[in-house]
Amino acid sequence: AEFPPELLEQSAHKAEILVARARAFSGLGRDREAEESFRAALAQDPSAVDAHLGLGMLELRAGDAAAAEAHLAEAQRLAEDHPDVQAFKGDLHFSSGEYDLAEQAYQAVRDARPYNSLPRLAIAQARISGGKAEQAVPILDKILENPGDNLRARYLRALAAHRLGDFEAVIDHGDRVLNRAPDHMPSLVLVGTANFALSRNEQAQRILATVVKALPDNDVARRMLGLTLLRIGEPEQALETLRPLERKVSDDAQLIGLIGTALTRLGELETGKSYFERLVELTPDNAETRARLGAIKLGLGEVSEGIAELERSLQEDPGLDRAHVALVLAHLNARDYDKAVDSARRLVETSPENPLSHTLAGVALVQQGEMDKARSAFQQAMKLNPESMEARSNLAALEYRLGNQAEALSLLEAAVEDHPEHQATALRLSALYSQTGRPAEAKSVLKRLLLSDPEALGPRLLLGRLALEADDPDEALAATENMLTLHSDNLALLELVGQARLAGGRTADAAVAFRSLVELAPDSAAAHWHLATAYRGLGDDTSYRQALERVLDLEPDHLRAKVSLASLLGLQGDRDALERLLGELKQSAPDNPAVLELEGSVALLDGRHDEAIRLLSRAGEQQRTSGTVVKLAQAQRAAGKLDDARGTLRSWLDTSPSDVRARFLLSNIDLVKSDLAAARENLDLVVAAAPDNVTALNNLAWVELELGDPAAALPHAERALELSSEDPRVMDTVGTVYLALDDAERASTLLAEARERSPDNPEIGYHYAQALAARGSAAEAIGILRSVLESGTQFPQRGDAEALLGELER
Repeated sequence: AEFPPELLEQSAHKAEILVARARAFSGLGRDREAEESFRAALAQDPSAVDAHLGLGMLELRAGDAAAAEAHLAEAQRLAEDHPDVQAFKGDLHFSSGEYDLAEQAYQAVRDARPYNSLPRLAIAQARISGGKAEQAVPILDKILENPGDNLRARYLRALAAHRLGDFEAVIDHGDRVLNRAPDHMPSLVLVGTANFALSRNEQAQRILATVVKALPDNDVARRMLGLTLLRIGEPEQALETLRPLERKVSDDAQLIGLIGTALTRLGELETGKSYFERLVELTPDNAETRARLGAIKLGLGEVSEGIAELERSLQEDPGLDRAHVALVLAHLNARDYDKAVDSARRLVETSPENPLSHTLAGVALVQQGEMDKARSAFQQAMKLNPESMEARSNLAALEYRLGNQAEALSLLEAAVEDHPEHQATALRLSALYSQTGRPAEAKSVLKRLLLSDPEALGPRLLLGRLALEADDPDEALAATENMLTLHSDNLALLELVGQARLAGGRTADAAVAFRSLVELAPDSAAAHWHLATAYRGLGDDTSYRQALERVLDLEPDHLRAKVSLASLLGLQGDRDALERLLGELKQSAPDNPAVLELEGSVALLDGRHDEAIRLLSRAGEQQRTSGTVVKLAQAQRAAGKLDDARGTLRSWLDTSPSDVRARFLLSNIDLVKSDLAAARENLDLVVAAAPDNVTALNNLAWVELELGDPAAALPHAERALELSSEDPRVMDTVGTVYLALDDAERASTLLAEARERSPDNPEIGYHYAQALAARGSAAEAIGILRSVLESGTQFPQRGDAEALLGELER
């Protein structure tokens, strides 16, 4: 701006001005204009050393070292000892990694300009890059003693501290740079990696993410951010961060290992395996890598291949505990207990002072049946580390298995007393309390765990299961339901919440939980079975059938699903499909009580009552349930064996008095037997348990009426009408009760509507005629009676209707 073209042309110092302009253009990043200006300066003065150095700097920046050296040679010819020439010479050596030669050149500049800090900074940078960071520190500390806090010196001091592993100093010096220059990316990288080294993971993630966002091509920051994300348990973000690096390099062992680790942590074992296979090819002598590959193969079910990799890793490094541990577990999972014991012994030999070695040996020996040796192994682990919770817990499990319940409980109680926060041991103690019939103590242990960690899922799941076992779905939901907001993808939680909702009568909400379960585990037959049970409770037969069919697609031998589907097919009248399924069931499980019950149900539907009785009796002998009892009683009733049916139901109700379905059936048989007192007693209990059962209410009203107590009948009849206001049978009952209470007006109104809704029902017609006659409408009553009697339909009160007609016609 100070030298416009017209002034430049007139100046006697044109070459110097052009060099100054070129440096300004270079500082602005306008390299093309800088080059033009340097070359214009040389045209004015071929001996302009600064112009040669400037062009060399541009060539060096562009990556053309040979061209840069040519400009340096020309500058040296003109003024070899000039400090600027020596400085550029140092820059060239530095760019090619010749740090000692660079330092020598910078030292020449330092000698020529003893009071200038720039050559001292260059010497310090050369020493840091040349692996002599400790020799750079005194230079930088001396510069930093001066006022003004030289930012370049401060950054280089942080860099030197990083090379020396003094990460606290890195953060101290780096933060001072960032206080004045918050966007200085090299300092951000240093401070981020230093925080990583000090395990200050949140700070490292925040700083490195800032760098990567601003400089996506900064490979160092990107790699360190990926490492940090893996460390804090964010494999998905780590993978997203590291993938761009993979496109740049294909044989970077560390990068391949990081990506493979992220994939395996995401559960993508097959893809992760391919990365570790590449890593093994790149580092064939790395035992740790081979051991990890073996573990991945085991996770994929490639047992023999995984074990082979682990054995090879131990050939390369016999002391690799990771491989020994994985081998023991692999053999245990494969139920090859002899090899598990052998691998455990090798682990003990290589790490005799490690309690885990003896604990795993004990586990293997238990499976081999060597209980005394297993006990000794666990005791040795406890001797090496009395606080070893794994050893104490496994020893307790062994004692329980051997029948020493008191000893097992004592071990676990002591362990939990010493370490109440150790969740796995506390859960095992709770389970043992539950197994030994002490649910209160089991719940107490779990609740103590939740006091220290209210969001711990394991204790809540166990609490929920204990509550369900105690038939307390509300308590189960109180323990677990609110955890869905934090663990909406946890299969065990969804299953338990769904079961608790179903048991608590929240069928629609249960279906929501089970649908989520199916979405997360679409290939799980158990998940689809749970959803089927919810659809059955909702009365959605179409979805129920689809869910059952999906269960059988996934697990063709799922007995309960096959029986349930066959029962549904029978109700839907799909006889061919029913017969096919029943044939399969009779072939695969002919003596199963569920199959016998189904076969008996089909016989009952077909009217083969004696065969139904025989089959259902066999089913009940094996597994007496409400279903088998009720169906057997129905078969006995259909066969005319009413006393047998009553005996079957009464015997069952003696032990299961709250079975409403069985009691309601018994009340119906009581009515058939005209045992009104017994019917009333049973119906009272049914209505108390199921106050909205319209048929039970209606029947109870009729029984009270027949027993001569219309006042007692009225509330039951009115409640039935409230629940089913358009049912002509209920209208008939209520109308008849009002007729018995001498309210002929109300009775005739109700019975008229009942007659209109069911004109062919002779009993309703007769009751309506009674009401009309009582109201004084004899002619109308006669017309109704004649219509009823002329139809020829038989009904219990036909004789009474004929008598009433005769009386009215006289």
